[in-house]
Amino acid sequence: MKRATVVFLASLAGFAAIPRAGLAQARELYPNTPDEIIAKRAVQQGKPIWQIPLGPALIEDMQAAGPDRLLVSLRKDFPGLPNLDTLMVDTAKGEVLWRYSRDKHKGQYDCLLSLQDLLLYRVDTGKTATLLALDTADGREKWTAGFKGEKAMFIPFMAGGAALAIDPGPASVELMALDLEDGRMLWQRTFKAAGGAGLPVPQSVGEALYVFYNGLEKLSPQDGKTGFARPEIVFDGSSPPPLIEEGMIWAISSGGKLGAFDASTGQDKWTVGLPGDIGFTNIFPLGSRLYLRGVDGGGAHRLLAVNRNDGRLLWDYAIFEPNVSNLIESGGLLYFGTPTSLVAVDSSNGRQVFSTLVTTTGRAFPIRLREAGGRIVYIGELVVAAYDAKTGSLVYKQGMTPGAGELHLNGLDDAAPNLKETLKEAQNPAGGQLRQQASFATAEVARYQNLSLTYRSQANYYWNRGDMLGSSVATVKQGFAQHEAKLQAMSAFVFSVVDVALLIRQVLNARSIKTAIERQEMFRKSIIASYAQAETADYVYRPHLVFRDAADDFSALAVVNVATGKRNETLLSPHYLSYGLWQVIDFDKGIVYHSNIGMDPSRYELSEARAYYPYKKARTVNTFLIAQPVKVPL
Repeated sequence: MKRATVVFLASLAGFAAIPRAGLAQARELYPNTPDEIIAKRAVQQGKPIWQIPLGPALIEDMQAAGPDRLLVSLRKDFPGLPNLDTLMVDTAKGEVLWRYSRDKHKGQYDCLLSLQDLLLYRVDTGKTATLLALDTADGREKWTAGFKGEKAMFIPFMAGGAALAIDPGPASVELMALDLEDGRMLWQRTFKAAGGAGLPVPQSVGEALYVFYNGLEKLSPQDGKTGFARPEIVFDGSSPPPLIEEGMIWAISSGGKLGAFDASTGQDKWTVGLPGDIGFTNIFPLGSRLYLRGVDGGGAHRLLAVNRNDGRLLWDYAIFEPNVSNLIESGGLLYFGTPTSLVAVDSSNGRQVFSTLVTTTGRAFPIRLREAGGRIVYIGELVVAAYDAKTGSLVYKQGMTPGAGELHLNGLDDAAPNLKETLKEAQNPAGGQLRQQASFATAEVARYQNLSLTYRSQANYYWNRGDMLGSSVATVKQGFAQHEAKLQAMSAFVFSVVDVALLIRQVLNARSIKTAIERQEMFRKSIIASYAQAETADYVYRPHLVFRDAADDFSALAVVNVATGKRNETLLSPHYLSYGLWQVIDFDKGIVYHSNIGMDPSRYELSEARAYYPYKKARTVNTFLIAQPVKVPL
């Protein structure tokens, strides 16, 4: 598309654009990179396989939904980010198979479950939360179920093919199990519990459902009947989520008591007291130990190791930076990641062996650690780095540059006036699994720690998603799903991601930062959800800005080989606005699916005019959903 004389303009939104010359009231914003440079760089990349016009759209969610199927949800890049359609795309043909209009159920959408024949969404509208089930084949609405109260929560998958709705009121909590096939209620239970929204949420594990409202109780997912009840084991708002695996329940109850219980019978194995000045946020089992994470009254982040067999305290480690990763034990060392560093301590006594600085731009993010060939790989928001497991010396480091402020968490913190201060000072509005003085930062860290427990299963879920999507409602109900445990772990992961989004919405609402809510919530949720998909057994990939100069500036995809540290970059589009976060790679086909304005200026078309900061009116280049060959390092 032919453009007028270049005039460079940098806006506070973190993008450069070219306003078209003329006296029109609406500014016409083009990418800063000239057409000839775009054409030159396009020749160096593989030609797009297909492009689907989307209009001025941001991707809210994008995920594989079966062989040659891509599920995409859109928001209009207008003030308030109004909903656009959800699309099912045939990736082999580059065609939209169906569109679901989100006008009927207006609100915030979160995809909770994707099966061969069912898509389950949570839709938040004001103080109402709705479960919406769509047919995967044609987008037809199968059933809906509405719940009043902005604190309603959903566990999208339980054994037997049911979803669990959790509706906490001021004095009681309602649990309702809904049939995934038709939405009919299978059973309902009421638990008297004041402040139920702040208590640990129920957990679906195997053929059991565990609840923590009137003590510790095991229910049948099929009929809601009690398997065992331990009312004397009391939980409160300071209790972190109990951990249930390998036939055991480990839980921190009121008064700082750590207990181990048989998951089948509820019988005690042991109970011990814990230090009273720590607000515990996470229980992480590993090998012969349980690791407990929390924050003390002085603001130090504590890591305690206890013997798994008797609860005996082995050691206690303190650090003044949050521990936000999964934990790895190897060669007598315990590894964890902070937003800036990789830390190793002696697993026998808790003494620090090394603390290696990874990045100075770190910010609380669910860090992933992996062990690979005598190395510990640190996978963060903007960095992938490997270190020698014994010495902590650097083996390789690959850093990524975000294309805009809204595409990374530090940038989001800076995006709204006084938001950093608000998040630092804000009290956790729901009480949650924290003490009353817990800040938003601590609440966020706690969610990331608990999310790390399911991150590995979630990664495995995406690595094997072709098999997992073979599960249908019918096979799940009959108990034939081969990956039921992974589906449950996926449900727990999705619950955690949605919980982070709900937390930021509650904080912003409480502090009356209304203008930022939609963008803050969508981008924070999208960063975590999209990066969870951006990892395989061999590769990690991230969006990346390739900046040569002000007129040669591109959004790209960086792919890192975890074992070798080698990296390849594929240019996807000239750098433009806050586009380019969502990318899904099919490594078998060597294709990346992404959304941006693309590398063909002849196809650039402008949107209708709307308010676009800092302009009263502006027209922007419409986006595409694009399939493009991707460069993968060996």
